[in-house]
Amino acid sequence: VKNVRKYYRDKYNLVIDMIEKYIPYEYITGEGGLHIFIKLKDNLNARQLLDLCYKDNVIFMPGDIFYENNFKGKDTFRIGFGRVSDENIKKGIKIMGGNIKLLAPK
Repeated sequence: VKNVRKYYRDKYNLVIDMIEKYIPYEYITGEGGLHIFIKLKDNLNARQLLDLCYKDNVIFMPGDIFYENNFKGKDTFRIGFGRVSDENIKKGIKIMGGNIKLLAPK
């Protein structure tokens, strides 16, 4: 059990490091689980981001589905990383960061 915990803690820390490096966010929640919930800066639309990322074979869960009120959470998303290799975590978050730059206000 200890090795499994360390494995996922290392993976979690990798995800956080990559987010810090590539994704402009207001806040991150989800300490220690296999998912991280992110609120983007500049009210960026997570579904528009998903459309761009999907074309690059990167997927995540848009955050608005977690809210009862459909107007909330449009600038949030959830990343699941439990079954994603470290290499793909690095690649995927870099791709997300590049696509965020395309959507960000100039």
